Amino acid sequence: MVFRRNNLRKIKKQLRDILVSEKFLEEVTHVGDYSPTKIINALFSFYCDMEPLVKWRAISATGVVARLLEKEDPAKAREIIRRLVWMLSEESGNIAWGAPEAMAEMMVYSDKLVPDFASILVSYIYEDGNFLEFEPLQAGALWGISRLAEVKPDIMTAHEAGPHLMQHLSSASSTNRAYAVWAMGLLKYKPAIEKLRELQNDVDEIMLYENFKLFRITITALAERSLFKVLEH
Repeated sequence: MVFRRNNLRKIKKQLRDILVSEKFLEEVTHVGDYSPTKIINALFSFYCDMEPLVKWRAISATGVVARLLEKEDPAKAREIIRRLVWMLSEESGNIAWGAPEAMAEMMVYSDKLVPDFASILVSYIYEDGNFLEFEPLQAGALWGISRLAEVKPDIMTAHEAGPHLMQHLSSASSTNRAYAVWAMGLLKYKPAIEKLRELQNDVDEIMLYENFKLFRITITALAERSLFKVLEH
């Protein structure tokens, strides 16, 4: 047991050093002789890290390492994403920080996981689905939908992400509002045009993790960016 704890501390120390590196996506798949499963289990511990960039990069890294795991053992990769789904269920009794975002990252890198889990991710944002009432988890699902829409917009469209996102454009949460705005541009969802025009006057600012960087952006700027994408479509 002591050996396992020391082992975990060692891998976490190596991972933290990697996650603050600009080449973290390349380096994270080569952490000593550890298996992809052990690396992913250690990455989970960073989902509530006090340093935001470390948290977000751990989520990104989960997708990359899960792709490697899927090549070695597809069943184990499915076990990981099922574990994330369970963490978000009422039965788990825990706050599943980072779980919706990590689900999205796994699907970004794996087409095999999409058929069974994309609909579940979307279901977290509407009340007749598996609605996540806790606002920060809602934000995680909204970010996850946006992330998946970046690379697989047709999948999110097929699961009617656009219609379900509409209510979140009026969310009291600036973060949730911003993520919904971001997603609408990626989906090029035309029914959101009028609301996006209205949100060009929303000066609230959030921290956005995009392209593996964390930066401040106003909802005004996001609405303008999304509106441009929708109108050019």
